[in-house]
Amino acid sequence: MTDQQAPAAPAVVVSGQRSTLALLAGIVMIIGGILFGLAGLAVAVVGPAVIESFGDLGAIPGIEGIDAATLASGIMTFVGLLILFYSIVYLVGGIGVIRSREWGRVLGILVGLLSGLLWLGSVVTPDPDSVRSSIVGSLVMLGIHAYIVVVLLFFWKGRAARA
Repeated sequence: MTDQQAPAAPAVVVSGQRSTLALLAGIVMIIGGILFGLAGLAVAVVGPAVIESFGDLGAIPGIEGIDAATLASGIMTFVGLLILFYSIVYLVGGIGVIRSREWGRVLGILVGLLSGLLWLGSVVTPDPDSVRSSIVGSLVMLGIHAYIVVVLLFFWKGRAARA
């Protein structure tokens, strides 16, 4: 028999567990992905119908054989599909964050940075007709994306727990 005591239990970090703040960021990402996905679908499906309702937009000067309405409808559909694709990446990243996956964290940081830059651009170039409402909405969206990036960069894992 030895008179040695067992060493005190060291602090244990539960491996793979994201913090509660990161869980909230993941939930926000999923909600945003769903809402932006619906917006992308609306732009892709309803946008060309709206362009068509304008009637004949005429010809594009200097370009023969291309109808302006057809071109505008195609651009509208492309933009809607681009928004939809971005929303799917946003949604998948949120699911990854909730499931404590590192790839979800990386997707969340990337999407948060890109979206934050877009909303920052919206803050510095507000709509002149309704400046107050456009700046407030843009600041809110910028704040949400800043939260996502900061949490996923600095508060990803929970604190150490004693065993």
